[in-house]
Amino acid sequence: MKYTVYVLYSVLANRHYTGFTSNLEMRLKSHNEFGKDWTCKFRPWAISFTTKNLQTKRRQYDMKNG
Repeated sequence: MKYTVYVLYSVLANRHYTGFTSNLEMRLKSHNEFGKDWTCKFRPWAISFTTKNLQTKRRQYDMKNG
């Protein structure tokens, strides 16, 4: 399965969030409309960067967590 690493930006809070997903459109909707996690405090989010076609979850995890 292929994944996309993405960086979101919140203009209101001047914050960035990095994540990875196999469905970017649905994931952005999730950050902006659903859930009660950390990102809900800084809505709305906009995509500021993506890198597509990374092959494994482990690679995205390593990129996200340094």
